[in-house]
Amino acid sequence: MIQVQNGRLHYNWLRQEGRKYPEYRELRPAFDRALEAFRQFLLEERPGDVQPEQWVFRPNQWEVSYVNHIPRGPVWNRLADCAELFRVRPLLETTPGGTMLESFGGEWHYEIPPKRGRLHVHLQHGRLPSPESTELLILNLTARGPIGDNKEGGLDLDEGLNLGHNVVVRAFYDLTSDSAHDYWGLIHGSA
Repeated sequence: MIQVQNGRLHYNWLRQEGRKYPEYRELRPAFDRALEAFRQFLLEERPGDVQPEQWVFRPNQWEVSYVNHIPRGPVWNRLADCAELFRVRPLLETTPGGTMLESFGGEWHYEIPPKRGRLHVHLQHGRLPSPESTELLILNLTARGPIGDNKEGGLDLDEGLNLGHNVVVRAFYDLTSDSAHDYWGLIHGSA
């Protein structure tokens, strides 16, 4: 799905049930074609009183997001199991005041050094909408950063998207456990 919003172009995809999840290297050429078609549209449809040089599409930010649904089942059955699913486990192993963990969520933010962008990690517990109402964990990983002038050492759009993809894939691997990797058949660096 392609979304055009004020100042943004989104290229989204979903895993289709029973089909292999498309990999970045397979999707990236389609994104590049959509971006070029959008640029061409802007050039052809610009208002008549706007000069061509004023209507040039100049991205100023790159972003790559992966939204991972981890359903209750083989990798985790009780919320307490999540302490073994993730390498970063603040508060997941404690039961303050004799309580039992009912739900959780959290955010972490990291710099992609040296100031090339940021990685935003958001983890929450939830359910899919009815009728399935499947309990799941949602791990959203978003890498984003500025597009800069190459003369100043900044990244261009292509470099930023590739960096973002690599950071997100590595973050997913680094944040999840070896036992989860074994179940998913995950090899370091694959996605």
